[in-house]
Amino acid sequence: MLQDANEKGLVIDTVRNRLPKEGLDVLPLRVIEEGVRKEGEWWIVPIQASRVPNPRYPYYEALAELEGNLEEEDHMDVVIVPVDPD
Repeated sequence: MLQDANEKGLVIDTVRNRLPKEGLDVLPLRVIEEGVRKEGEWWIVPIQASRVPNPRYPYYEALAELEGNLEEEDHMDVVIVPVDPD
């Protein structure tokens, strides 16, 4: 269990550091830490934008690119789950 907790912290930190910092109209993005969980070999990481993206396509494209980078460069199996702002 401790290993999962340590790994969870690493996943959160890595995702947070790789979040897009420019180029989207919904910045900043934030990791919803209390929603991060492991399902099998995959980490589920909810991400919330500062507002509802319009149009949505660039936002989802950026999140898909983030998933790919996490897998290819960081060797992490992560599913990014977009959550609408409050």
